[in-house]
Amino acid sequence: MKKKICLVLMLLLFTVIPVNATSGRLKGNSITSCNGVLYGSHGDGHWHQASLNSNGTYNAVGDPLPSNPCAYTPPPQQVTPYVAPQETVPEVKEDPKDSDTSLKSVKVNGTSVVLSESMTHTTEDTDITIEVVATKETSKLEYQKSTTLVLGENKFVIKVIAEDESTKEYNLLVTREEKPLSNDTRIDVKINGERIDFEDGKATYSRTEDISLRYSLLHEKASTTLDDSIDLNQADSAFITFSVTAEDGTIQKYSLNIVSDVEETNSDIGAVVFVSFIMFTALGAGVTFLILRQKYQKQLKEQTFKHLKELNDVKKEEEKEDSESSNDEKKKSIFPFFK
Repeated sequence: MKKKICLVLMLLLFTVIPVNATSGRLKGNSITSCNGVLYGSHGDGHWHQASLNSNGTYNAVGDPLPSNPCAYTPPPQQVTPYVAPQETVPEVKEDPKDSDTSLKSVKVNGTSVVLSESMTHTTEDTDITIEVVATKETSKLEYQKSTTLVLGENKFVIKVIAEDESTKEYNLLVTREEKPLSNDTRIDVKINGERIDFEDGKATYSRTEDISLRYSLLHEKASTTLDDSIDLNQADSAFITFSVTAEDGTIQKYSLNIVSDVEETNSDIGAVVFVSFIMFTALGAGVTFLILRQKYQKQLKEQTFKHLKELNDVKKEEEKEDSESSNDEKKKSIFPFFK
């Protein structure tokens, strides 16, 4: 029995909640008042009601309080965070990417090529430029744009990459043929900036001042020979021959006769005199013809008048004879026995 009592006492001893307190005196600087009641603290965090002693000190009264009952702590406010309204973005559906790998056009040095998977082109050009246009602008192209051709076949590959990355290759076969030799023998001759026109390889130029002669061949592979020993500004006249040899060996000669303005003037004067002589001769012949014509017409008129007069006299004579014969017949009828 004693053991049980001892055990209970020990349990009660260990279950007593200790109260932290000092001698009961409160700190003077902790005294505060609210609702007509004084409160103070020992400085250990506990608060008590305070009782004022006669000596001006304060003692703790009653059970300890966990915090200063006069300190107002407003309840925490619940702040709702601002959430910006979200804009509704319409869903954009992307169009399916194009898979077109066709070609719109292919040109070699500006000449269109018939489109197909295997294209061909024939040319005599040494250097070429290839232009390719896809049907769709979104397509990409890979090909050799310019090159120098070898004689015979030259192969090219044109690759088209569609928008969806699908690809297709086209073959282009360019055949370079040997260019025939040119027979161009044309020449451009200018004197003092004036172009000379040749007719059947011949031309004449009338000079009035010192001249400057320039010439050029119209084909780069043609050549010419010219006698440069002639001083065109020393002689009154000159005869120049251009012998042009074409690329294929064709030869054409051009003759240019340069005469002075004095010779041309004398020639013109002679021509004028000759023409004037012809005109005056013709005029004289015409005047003579008119005079003779008038004289002939006068003579013809006189002869005609004379002939008419003679015819008139003959007619009158015949009428007279007819009249006399008629009178005789009448007499015979009246006097039948009259003789």
